[in-house]
Amino acid sequence: MYDYVKKIRYVAISLGSGSIKPNAPAEILKKQYGDCKDKSILLISLLKAVDIESKPVLVLTSDEGHIDPNFPSWNFNHMIVQASGTDKEKYWLDPTAKYTSFGTLPSVCEDINVLVLNADYTSQIETTTGSKAEDNIREFSLKLDLKDGGSADFNAEIKFHGTSNSNIRYSIEDKTDKELKEYCKSLIADEFTNTEITNCEISDLDSLSSVYCLKFKGSAGNIVQNQGDLVLVASDPFKFFENTSWLLKDKRDYPIKFDYPFSLKKIITINLPSGYSVRNLPGKMIEVTGDLDYSKDVSKKDNSIVLNEKFRMGNSIIPASKYDETKTFFEAIKNRYGQKIILMKN
Repeated sequence: MYDYVKKIRYVAISLGSGSIKPNAPAEILKKQYGDCKDKSILLISLLKAVDIESKPVLVLTSDEGHIDPNFPSWNFNHMIVQASGTDKEKYWLDPTAKYTSFGTLPSVCEDINVLVLNADYTSQIETTTGSKAEDNIREFSLKLDLKDGGSADFNAEIKFHGTSNSNIRYSIEDKTDKELKEYCKSLIADEFTNTEITNCEISDLDSLSSVYCLKFKGSAGNIVQNQGDLVLVASDPFKFFENTSWLLKDKRDYPIKFDYPFSLKKIITINLPSGYSVRNLPGKMIEVTGDLDYSKDVSKKDNSIVLNEKFRMGNSIIPASKYDETKTFFEAIKNRYGQKIILMKN
């Protein structure tokens, strides 16, 4: 029933009482579209028909602020559903989130105060469930075949779990093949110059499996810098954050808020051409600060170099009181992040 209601087209029209009052379930079934109130009430009606208890829930999504339990106000912009299983476990369901699997919520609805409405016209503030960094993993696998002269062929695979899974689906759902190739190119263009994407493969958008996979391959015109007889290799094009301008301040008065806790795992393999040897590899690095963990290890195996990197942000909110140690954490990584793999021509 949850999957059925999710497939009904979402259309938000806030005119007059329509901004507060939902349409009747029969009307939504007839029109096959509705807003968050309509879809939530329809789901509640379907659940009621099979004796499953459920309730409408008023939400102020986290990107718009938060509800203060000590300050009563009408300050909501969304509605979801709370359902009770036979084991009395509570399930939070957002029937407008078409790429969110059963029992999970979009990041803007996670771990926030909401108002649950009861059948007897009472209500109470409850807190929705939140995801963990271990739920929202992005796994990067990149294989580089380095050629004599500095160019490389590559195969990349990214696996998205949890909220990362649903977000990538929204990002690519309407992209043409050309646009998808441009998107893949944008993921590595900062580090790999003169890149050409020759092929892209994506998982089925409509199959809400726990893992979503994006594969692409191509060539990079030049991923090395030649300095005398040394060859400096750019090895890791995947970044933690698109923007780190929030680290520029010396002090902060307010917390840093991210969309959700997450983890990154990378395995990058560089296959060396004949006639090259390793002069120097970046040293092993481990940094741990509060809810932040980082490790990186680069090793040589046969005629290949393997980079293993892990990053974990265990909490989506960094308090202002933790800013100094957070800034130190990222600066320590940044200072060594640009270290190159150094090769020599034999």
